[in-house]
Amino acid sequence: MSPLARYALKRILLLPVMLFLVATFAFLLVTVLPGDPATLIAGDFASKDALAKVRADLGLDQSLWHQYTSYLGSLLHGDLGESFFTGSSVTDEMARRLPSSMVIIVPSLLVAVLLGTAIGTLGGYYRRKPVGRSTSVLISGIQGVPPFFLAIVLIDLLVFELRIFPTPTGMLYASTQRPPERTGSVVVDAFLAQDWGVLGDVAAHAILPVASTGIFLASYFAKTVRTSVTQALSTPQIEFARGCGLPERQVVRYALLTSRTSVLTYIAILFGVMLGASAIVEVVFSWPGIGGWALDGVLKGDLPVIQGFVVVTGLIVIVAYVVLDVLVAALDPRISY
Repeated sequence: MSPLARYALKRILLLPVMLFLVATFAFLLVTVLPGDPATLIAGDFASKDALAKVRADLGLDQSLWHQYTSYLGSLLHGDLGESFFTGSSVTDEMARRLPSSMVIIVPSLLVAVLLGTAIGTLGGYYRRKPVGRSTSVLISGIQGVPPFFLAIVLIDLLVFELRIFPTPTGMLYASTQRPPERTGSVVVDAFLAQDWGVLGDVAAHAILPVASTGIFLASYFAKTVRTSVTQALSTPQIEFARGCGLPERQVVRYALLTSRTSVLTYIAILFGVMLGASAIVEVVFSWPGIGGWALDGVLKGDLPVIQGFVVVTGLIVIVAYVVLDVLVAALDPRISY
């Protein structure tokens, strides 16, 4: 077995341990949250008997250890529990909403990487010229504008003033007929049914959420690429390449290659951040993703929803980081196995 394969195997074998820690953290997290779910469900003026009945129905009258072991047992069977308020399966809700969130998260990261790399390369290559200083101002300005504010500005300008994009009322037009339900996710069902009209509506409604999020994230990639390119252009290797008469575009390409590890690291980190940080953007655009759904669960004190969100997103982030470690090790010869 090659050193890289052994390195990847070690990371994969750690997945169950890390998932167990995430599940334990999710359980302990909700136990320290303020408020009583039984009171939220039964009402502030409910009698003690009514509150006791609600706690018994929810299993909150059991010991903390019993709740913990039951929780882990359910996780082993893929059961994330049921919402205290709606009674719907958390597993089904996650499966239905996660693809919708990915419609925003993945293209946003793609926009951020392409735009951030372009801005960062200009800033690093022309660092002592007005163009380079302008990119620094641009990066600082983008970082100072939160995504939800940028989303509101884009909605006001492009939806209500210029009427270019559809109103932010979800993924589809009100007149659009939904595809036959198979998985519960509009995106997945439309893809399985090859309903390109529905997928087109989803894409049209996703442009503004993707733009507002991708532009904000681009500032982080731009800063990283600018620093990497600036350092690379001052190395002896680049001076040697110029001395050999290589064209400047080839020199810049070599400088960009040195920043690939940093860019990959930021992609994985921001991917994890976006799973939760997209909540505000989803609320602004009425997007049926997991972020807005989890935020609503937090505000209501819906413990199974909070636990399910933490466990599922934690698993996704852990897998993303394992893939990142293996990719970095494969691309960077300086990594020690």
